Amino acid sequence: MPEAFGCPAPNCDAWFKRPEEYTNHMVNSTKSHREASYVLLGPYQSLFADGEKKLEEAEQHLREIEEPFLKWWGEFGSEERKLAEKEFLHELEHDSFPAQGEPVFKQRWLDATSIWDEW
Repeated sequence: MPEAFGCPAPNCDAWFKRPEEYTNHMVNSTKSHREASYVLLGPYQSLFADGEKKLEEAEQHLREIEEPFLKWWGEFGSEERKLAEKEFLHELEHDSFPAQGEPVFKQRWLDATSIWDEW
């Protein structure tokens, strides 16, 4: 088990017994705390560097998956979007898995898909 270590951010007196405690601390800290310029202790630098690399790879994989979907989905109000919505609703109405035995409320599903307009 690694040795306990303190938060390297200036003016922070938090101590951690495990690296994941530090991660949680940083996620829940203020933006200025996360953006402070500091260096982690040696043994932890490689742990977080590995995690950062894995995160970047996962984000790249997600972009590769999203790109063809978003192209198919089209812009709000476009012909591509109208066709995609039709296909989407047809799938919902004819595939029992998404509805899981419940009636399909088209507007609810279309409202839920509006999150893709923000990307």
